[in-house]
Amino acid sequence: MEVDDVAEAVAERLSRQQYLRTHRRFVFLIEEAVLWYRMFAPEVHREQLLHLEAVTRGAFSQVTLGVILQRADRGGYRVRESFEIIDDGVVAIELLSGYLRLTHPDEVAMYREAWRRLHALAVVGGQARALIAAARQSLG
Repeated sequence: MEVDDVAEAVAERLSRQQYLRTHRRFVFLIEEAVLWYRMFAPEVHREQLLHLEAVTRGAFSQVTLGVILQRADRGGYRVRESFEIIDDGVVAIELLSGYLRLTHPDEVAMYREAWRRLHALAVVGGQARALIAAARQSLG
């Protein structure tokens, strides 16, 4: 990624935070392993983790962050891609080349079931914050 692209990407992500301050409710699930991925310098990673900790403390009152434990028994179940369920009738799937939107009720139902199963494996609040803090403390 070019330096100019990084500044533009950061500005775009910050502008998206306005959506988190609306009347809508958001529930995000992330895998515990992503807390440990070091895509950028430790100081950038630390800031990202501090932001996630703030989210678990209620920085955005309408946002819940769940962390799916690495050691969770998935019963052979795994997700193959990142996805969002939008207003119960649309699923957006993030692909390498862009986004795919599903609206067929049977397909949406499959992703709702995947969400239900993943959500059952996640921890929130203080438990999620402890996992985030452990990753942040590992940065030194």
